[in-house]
Amino acid sequence: MKKITMMTIVIGVAFLLAAPALALDAGSLNFSGEYRARGFSHSAINLDDDDATSSYYDMRLRVKTTYKVTDNISLTTRFDALDKVWGDDDEDGSDFENIDFDAAYMTIKTPVGGFLIGRYPTTKFGTGLADSADNEDRIIYVLPIENWTFAASMQKSNEFDKGTDVSDADNHKYAIVSQYKGKNFTAGALLGIYDYKTLPVPLQLDEFMINYGAYNDAVDAANFASATLGGTINGALAAGYPQALIDNDLAIPGATLPGVPDLNALANNADAATGQATYAGSLISSGSPEVYEVFAYVPEAFFIGKFGSFGIEAEIDYATGKAENATDGKEDLDASLLMYLAEATYDAGPVTFRGGYVYISGDEDPYDDEVTCFGYVERSADLDKTFILTGNDGDARVGAGLDGYGSDSALGGYGTVAAGEVTDFRYPAVRAGIKMFYAGITYAPTENLSFDFLYANAKADEPTETILVPNVDLGLPGGGSTVMDRADIGLGSIDDDMGSEYDFTLTWKFLDNLEYKFVAAYLDAGDFWKQGDDGDDIENLYTFYNSLTLTF
Repeated sequence: MKKITMMTIVIGVAFLLAAPALALDAGSLNFSGEYRARGFSHSAINLDDDDATSSYYDMRLRVKTTYKVTDNISLTTRFDALDKVWGDDDEDGSDFENIDFDAAYMTIKTPVGGFLIGRYPTTKFGTGLADSADNEDRIIYVLPIENWTFAASMQKSNEFDKGTDVSDADNHKYAIVSQYKGKNFTAGALLGIYDYKTLPVPLQLDEFMINYGAYNDAVDAANFASATLGGTINGALAAGYPQALIDNDLAIPGATLPGVPDLNALANNADAATGQATYAGSLISSGSPEVYEVFAYVPEAFFIGKFGSFGIEAEIDYATGKAENATDGKEDLDASLLMYLAEATYDAGPVTFRGGYVYISGDEDPYDDEVTCFGYVERSADLDKTFILTGNDGDARVGAGLDGYGSDSALGGYGTVAAGEVTDFRYPAVRAGIKMFYAGITYAPTENLSFDFLYANAKADEPTETILVPNVDLGLPGGGSTVMDRADIGLGSIDDDMGSEYDFTLTWKFLDNLEYKFVAAYLDAGDFWKQGDDGDDIENLYTFYNSLTLTF
């Protein structure tokens, strides 16, 4: 069963307003891109005092090519090479093969607008809410008229028709966009239309994670039991016992050899563990997944302006729709989701003050018939107002939970999924939503150097109080789970305090095309991360980040 995630509905129209015309002759080829090297150091990436410091470097070469076929037609591609942690082998074992093409699209200009067709790297629409820098397969039509830009798109989010006997099962997104660029401001509106024929819901995803966790535990247990049996047999042989006596001990209960553990018991334990692993594997490889058909509307609107020393940016996103289950006896789901952002800035010479507020709706019960968690429907990876709490996964690699990505940290982890333990919900911070206030000050003594200080305080919108419990915990047959309130199984309520964050950022473009960035961030973690376990000792997190980026 595949895990399918909702992908972003970002329409790339800003490039038509900002990018110059191709300064290429027909038949010419242009290259651009960047090479970056980064260093990370995290004190307690799981907010646990037992965590060791996690420090590492990574790198990436990104190359964009544009081939101008004629004055009105061009082909653009982009690939990443050696996108890896220093010291790690490449996934496919060869540096020469470590190239990932993530974009290839045609640009076609006509007297009545332009088309982009292919896989296109998305850009921000507005402030970064509901935006993630993904690469999507789409057809985009763009019509610029003086200060206006109008666009329409069709995006293929998931393909399920090819090579199967199932038709009309694909997931599509459609969008209509209008954007106006004035002298001091830019404003835009977008209507997204989701037409998904195959979509898993939180309950289904969590049940898969429970079964997958149980499978991993069963495999580990089977491997350990088999290794114990094999090691004991080898020890007996090394001690001089003949194979016939060992075989006899394997066949007869209690017929142990002097100084040798009961081989029959060890063999039975290994067989039972192997059988449990096989059964656990069958739970994740068989059965029909619940199929939901989703039709939803996602309107968005934003305003970004600068009027003298004052600046303002604001965005509101709303989603409404219904998910209908094709399986008899399963109830339909209604969706009503909201997120918004407002930020004001004031320039006083080389100093800029700013303050803002972000709201993303959460879901107290992700397993009922109402979906209110906006982070499940749309990620906001480009909402990089803070480094840890809402940091971009491509930059921070920590704290990505609030933007909808998984990460190695408790801020974006899956929670406990092992069999025999209470499981927690997937992406706990995403499901809870966020209410975050932030304020900062930037000092830029020169055009190439800036210092930034930020404070942010975040609370969960709706801490999730309903969880899935594996049936094995309840004495029921395995292979499933039961939805229960936390209080019913002796768990405490989840606190809404996510904590306060303090960031310092230095950005220095000390040479043409070469930029250095340093970040020191500290999270005074709140009790939300205890997830209702008052006995849990949460450790605060500090992280350091360095990057050197060469653009060409």
